[in-house]
Amino acid sequence: EVVALKVASSNYTGIKIVGSSGNIIGGAQFTDRNFISGNSGAGIWITKDEQNVAAPVPTGNKIIGNFIGVDFSGNLIETKSTLYQ
Repeated sequence: EVVALKVASSNYTGIKIVGSSGNIIGGAQFTDRNFISGNSGAGIWITKDEQNVAAPVPTGNKIIGNFIGVDFSGNLIETKSTLYQ
């Protein structure tokens, strides 16, 4: 059963975390997972705050059980959906 479905197009990055630690993207339960696909850049990108040169590198972020770079069947690879850190 699909509870919610949101399709975004023309995104460079699916999920971007800037300068933040301890985040959880997805989860062990199927309903916690995300389909992150079809982006022209990163599927998930975790980076430090480039505007603040003294900013620490984010740590402790967890990416669990997501479908990155595939279609809704979980099989077909969609191009350019990757994970950057």
